[in-house]
Amino acid sequence: MISTAASDDIRAFIDFVERLSGGASLSREGATEEQIQRFLELVQRPLPPLYLGYLREFGRQERVIRFADDARPDIDSLLRLYEDQVKRGKPSIPRKGVTIAAQSVSGARTLIYGRANWEPIVVENWEKGVGETIARSFRNLLYRKGFSAFRLPDPPRYAILANNRQDTLREALSFGASLGFEPYWFNDAYGACAESEDAWFVCQQDSRSFVMYLDAHSAAHRDALKKKFVEKVELKSSGS
Repeated sequence: MISTAASDDIRAFIDFVERLSGGASLSREGATEEQIQRFLELVQRPLPPLYLGYLREFGRQERVIRFADDARPDIDSLLRLYEDQVKRGKPSIPRKGVTIAAQSVSGARTLIYGRANWEPIVVENWEKGVGETIARSFRNLLYRKGFSAFRLPDPPRYAILANNRQDTLREALSFGASLGFEPYWFNDAYGACAESEDAWFVCQQDSRSFVMYLDAHSAAHRDALKKKFVEKVELKSSGS
């Protein structure tokens, strides 16, 4: 398990994922301070410190972590989105929201602000239409995506396990703990990562379904773990 602690310092995140990658440096290009300041003027809300750090390090180009999946988190796309709203005079983002990844096939990604001094959650959305919550905070989402980028290889070799229950995440983590899996601090009700000495998994939970991506250093160990999760947590296998 790679040691890490909750932090709003983007350098701590970069250190974490570079250790996950075995020491390889992340290829990236940051937004300029002028671009970030213009974005702040347009959104008119305080942005999470770690997200500002993300913009400074990855705001123009980031090809590995892909925290927004196929949505577009680059600063140029975000500025075009917000400048277009100013021109049209008609908002196309959710109320109390700041879009941090412009819409693509899987929708956009938006921070939703609640009460004062509460950290915004992250949701999927299609213009003003809010879909599933995907993380309790940008911090949790970024670290989970960083873990996934280097623990779930492409092309995939991991097992995919799923069911249609809303309460599976807690059960999967509890059973995983009995098998030696340690949870990471960036877990929440919408997603989780855990790792043992020779295996790891990433989970996603929404209002309709649960999905686990399970892998290990050896295919035999992965398959043995898969069998245990299928039997004890009542999951169905849809992967290798």
